[in-house]
Amino acid sequence: MIKDQRLLLLTLCWALLAGCGKTRISVQWTAIETGTTQDLNSVCLAGNQLFIAGGIRYDSALLASSADGGVHWNKYPDTIHKALYCIRFQDADTGFATGYDGKILKTTDAGLHWSLYQSMYFPIRSIFYAGHRQIITVGGNGWSRGEIHRSADEGNSWDNDTLANELRDVFFTSPANGFACGYGAIFQTTDGGASWNYTKAKGDLFTSICFTNSLTGVCCGFSGTLLKTTDGGNTWKTIRNGSNLLNASRSFNQLVFRSPLEGYLVGDEGVCWKTLDGGDHWDEIKNTPSGNWKAIALIPGGGYIVGSGGKMYRFAE
Repeated sequence: MIKDQRLLLLTLCWALLAGCGKTRISVQWTAIETGTTQDLNSVCLAGNQLFIAGGIRYDSALLASSADGGVHWNKYPDTIHKALYCIRFQDADTGFATGYDGKILKTTDAGLHWSLYQSMYFPIRSIFYAGHRQIITVGGNGWSRGEIHRSADEGNSWDNDTLANELRDVFFTSPANGFACGYGAIFQTTDGGASWNYTKAKGDLFTSICFTNSLTGVCCGFSGTLLKTTDGGNTWKTIRNGSNLLNASRSFNQLVFRSPLEGYLVGDEGVCWKTLDGGDHWDEIKNTPSGNWKAIALIPGGGYIVGSGGKMYRFAE
């Protein structure tokens, strides 16, 4: 009897530790036909348009927009022949897309035309509009080299800097204060990106970082780690340890927040989680379609996810 009770207790503990969320919730999913089997790495909304970006790393770029929620797509000519990793707009007209081999695309007419800037020949994983005409991109190659490109004139000219770690994402809480995350580290700048310093965070390939105010931010990793800061990056609390063998294996790719409390994250093998308390606890969306989900964009009452093989879904809460 004692042995059976111990086995039951161990099983219950394993179940509690294996998942980060308290419950498993459901949403309504609708498949969207994108007309491609190429990987989709990024999705965003600008004005009344929906944009997706992706491609095949060495061979082709995919960039498309839709004015009707993904029913019809306008695909832009591939002039760079390298995969795109990120697309973001600072307003309805001005946006940027970044990709493999140092490609930076810019539009000032809501995506009708795109101009190319060729940076250093390293993958550029993410881009962020920091304000005051300042644009920051991050990327790099493996654990040995990180690249940061900074523009003070909305992308017309660029300066570059290097770090010892490849970077995957960047987020600014003000024109001066920002964070970049990547291989085994989270960096912080307090001078608009002119210099960067290690924070105390470590332990994963950090893939996405998002702040809801100047003090509170959450970062996720490809090995399933979740970290949170409430003091502007001075300290980081481990919400989920991706290296803990008692935790189920998860790979996180992007997280976003709709409000200081409500956020989502997506990842490989059908991962889609939701938080309602600012990232302290996460619930698994149990009926998420299968796929390696690379990115998510939110709309009132729902959102969009995109991933490998051209897959895309809209969800309603």
